[in-house]
Amino acid sequence: MSQVLESSWTQLLDQLPLGIIVYRLDDPDEDGSLRLMYANPLASKLTERDLGAFIGCRLLEVFPSANLDRMHGYAEVCRSRKGHDFGEVLYDNSGAGAITFSVRSIPVLDRGVALVVDNLSGLKRAEAEAVRLNRFLDSIVEHLPAMVFLKDAQHLRFTRFNRAGEEMLGVPRGAVLGKSDHDLFPAEQADFFVAKDREVLASGTLKDIPEEPIDTPHGQRWLHTRKIPILGEHHQPGFLLGVSIDITERKRAEELLRASHQQLEQRVAERTAELQRQI
Repeated sequence: MSQVLESSWTQLLDQLPLGIIVYRLDDPDEDGSLRLMYANPLASKLTERDLGAFIGCRLLEVFPSANLDRMHGYAEVCRSRKGHDFGEVLYDNSGAGAITFSVRSIPVLDRGVALVVDNLSGLKRAEAEAVRLNRFLDSIVEHLPAMVFLKDAQHLRFTRFNRAGEEMLGVPRGAVLGKSDHDLFPAEQADFFVAKDREVLASGTLKDIPEEPIDTPHGQRWLHTRKIPILGEHHQPGFLLGVSIDITERKRAEELLRASHQQLEQRVAERTAELQRQI
């Protein structure tokens, strides 16, 4: 190995946080003549195989189930002296469980190829978990009995709008996403919504709006809304999240109750005055 790579270089490669495997193509006309010349400790750990014990062996002796097309690709790098990114490679170590690697190749030495290997399995699991979590949260948002919306902080255009919002406003989300309040509502209402949005983004805190009217194809509705900024990685607002509950029926009931109380008070006052006149 000392004839292939200087010891100082091998010491450096041994410390890299990436797997490094070096093959040499003994016969330019034969893909199967790829011979293992070096592998750093992390490469052995990633492949769960003591590659140091296979130095000098041909690739198919090291990995009997190696993909022949990919082996041809490695040989082509040796011949053409041009690196190639092989992307995601699935490696199955004799039933120990499939591992996903990223593999990039670099031409080295005389008819040599260095493979830079990184384990993507953890990343894949994290991505899968993120997808699962997003689907779970999407399901919750979609089934909440309240309008949930998200706007970008810069232009205050809708980027998210749930099913309850569609039903509440009587407008499909396709007609809402990418639009601003001024595209959807009368100017006076839109100005009110935008002003509250800007207050929330400037303060960086939640704002409770007990009552706000909103025009819909089904007539005017009244909403109780809470808005909160969603901060980005630099702690600056990237989005504004809003949750609105339709309080129209409650407000109407309160108004009817208030009107009834006023009528009752008026009648009591009138009856009291009438009795006083009779005394």
